[in-house]
Amino acid sequence: MAFDPQNRVLQLDLANTLVQLRQYDEADAAYEVMLARFPNDLDALNNLGYLRQKRGLIDQAVAVFEHAAAVRPTGVILGNLGGAMLLQGRHSDAIAMLRRATAIQSSYSAALLMALHYSDELSPAQIAGEHIDWGKSFMASLPRPAVHTGGDSKRKADGDGARKIRVAYLSPDFRRHAVALFMEPLLAHHDHSRFEIIGLSNVSEPDDLTGQFKKYFDRWHEIVS
Repeated sequence: MAFDPQNRVLQLDLANTLVQLRQYDEADAAYEVMLARFPNDLDALNNLGYLRQKRGLIDQAVAVFEHAAAVRPTGVILGNLGGAMLLQGRHSDAIAMLRRATAIQSSYSAALLMALHYSDELSPAQIAGEHIDWGKSFMASLPRPAVHTGGDSKRKADGDGARKIRVAYLSPDFRRHAVALFMEPLLAHHDHSRFEIIGLSNVSEPDDLTGQFKKYFDRWHEIVS
């Protein structure tokens, strides 16, 4: 390399850039070079684990995430380890790991609830109960809506009563993905005379179905970083 091999930021940027360029063999090698110098770097370990999972090297991904979790069990690391374990077919281990992740970082609740459906130890009633409990907890965390008086007459006077309601969908799954099977019928049947539908696409690898999804939105924004 032309730059200081002891500079972890540049090492990490190089590996991450190679991933973005889809040069996966080179990216994997770059992470390995970095980890030879910084063996407990969480960013490199997490990114390498994700890369190997993406490439279908699930056992190797789990091993990398387990190393990272031994260094520091953050919510992100535990969540990614749980997701990789799920792909291994280790459903009970995955659920236990995702429970740990959710206790640290509540954003992993969705992954946990999905993983419950793979369990052969939980009954349908238990799985439904966990979804209901999460829904109640989430609703309780939301601020109560303000109570307005006389607002309707003002809206009508201002001519705002006929404004469309704006609805935005943000997803990395506007593509060939299981989630798309559920989303497409909903998006295809929106009443565009009453709703303005906005798509916020976080799809890193668009495909032919991505183009189909675009047609369902009044406005479409690419937000991949």
